[in-house]
Amino acid sequence: MSLRRAYQSAVVEAATQHHEPAAALPLILVQACLSVLPVAGAGISITAELRLPLAATSVAVAEAERLQTTLGEGPCLDAVTSGRPVAVALEAMADRWPVYAAELLAATPFRSVASLPLELDGTRLGAVDLYSLDPDAPFGDLTEVIDAVIDPMGAVLVGEAEWVPQLLQGFGEPTQAAARRLDVWTAVGMVVHSLALTADDALAVLRGYAFSRTLSLETVAERLIERRLEPEALADAS
Repeated sequence: MSLRRAYQSAVVEAATQHHEPAAALPLILVQACLSVLPVAGAGISITAELRLPLAATSVAVAEAERLQTTLGEGPCLDAVTSGRPVAVALEAMADRWPVYAAELLAATPFRSVASLPLELDGTRLGAVDLYSLDPDAPFGDLTEVIDAVIDPMGAVLVGEAEWVPQLLQGFGEPTQAAARRLDVWTAVGMVVHSLALTADDALAVLRGYAFSRTLSLETVAERLIERRLEPEALADAS
């Protein structure tokens, strides 16, 4: 089976583990990476106007994603700026981003990182980060990974991936609805960053807040993004 087909199957399988695939979609996409790539963790970060970790496969990955957005340096930011994949072994990482490397080693088990730019609807908004426990960066052919995993990931996020009909049932909304989904994922990233939660827990907090106030998830997300609601208020209300 090709890598592309394997990833598509892994996405559909990961989606069956979630009750609301639309809201959890970024998490589903990175979870599927663990099934088909030689990595110990994966995450998505948005780095356009807001530098936010969007989804992470574990608490350690969430911490690694926060480090880049907090420190303002690391492979993710370089990949987004250059539009090219960045893969670094431990030694090269320490030379290139000494502060980030030191913090990563202290806070996580990861010893090498690959960051690949992610495009949504033709616009470069962020990057997918792949993490390994191996200091020698064993990420394989990144061109193949981009073609088979990262490009399809972007297509799924904007609702253009017809290859996963099981996942996209009910996702055939117009562009405005797709933008509303991106608001939810951005809000998840804000809660992950502010409250030091996993993406699953952040989504649960958002959902609980929305339910308790008879609001839609999208409305709560919009208020967070517009700063009419602060992430800390969600924690106080839970």
